[in-house]
Amino acid sequence: MKIKSTDINSHYLTKKLVNSISNLDVVKPIKNQKEIEFTKKILLPLMKEIYKEEVKIGLVIKGPVNPVKDKFFRGDYFSDITLSLNRERLIAVEVKLLKKSKKRHQNLSTAIGQSVIYTMGKFKQAILIVIDERLDVNIEEIEKLRNKLFKSNVVFLYFNHSSIDKYIRFIN
Repeated sequence: MKIKSTDINSHYLTKKLVNSISNLDVVKPIKNQKEIEFTKKILLPLMKEIYKEEVKIGLVIKGPVNPVKDKFFRGDYFSDITLSLNRERLIAVEVKLLKKSKKRHQNLSTAIGQSVIYTMGKFKQAILIVIDERLDVNIEEIEKLRNKLFKSNVVFLYFNHSSIDKYIRFIN
């Protein structure tokens, strides 16, 4: 069945991303790789591949090199990736690479706040992608955060580094 532009909305795009990315082999960030570089080299091309049919009929995907600016609470915000159709801002994607360092809680808090702010601005929905170096995060805490964020139109995708290969693992 061929997709039409009228079929494309934030829920459709989110569902497709979750179903696709959770089953793909996504390489983990190189040691000391910055979020912008990882997003530009790995996640942006991956998303363009996932949505290649939607791009053909007008979906616009912009990445961290040419971000879409949004304003909220007298401040400017730039999401890492944006998806829009017919000039309507559908989804803002925030990417956070969490290290094992002492700043991890502040970095996670900032990413959560940014994701919520995107949905309070002009975006219908936000997706927060967290890629964590730690392997010992409590699954119940991930689920609790996922449920809370969902109430604010934020979909939380949590990955951690695999201890056995070069890929990240989606934690459902």
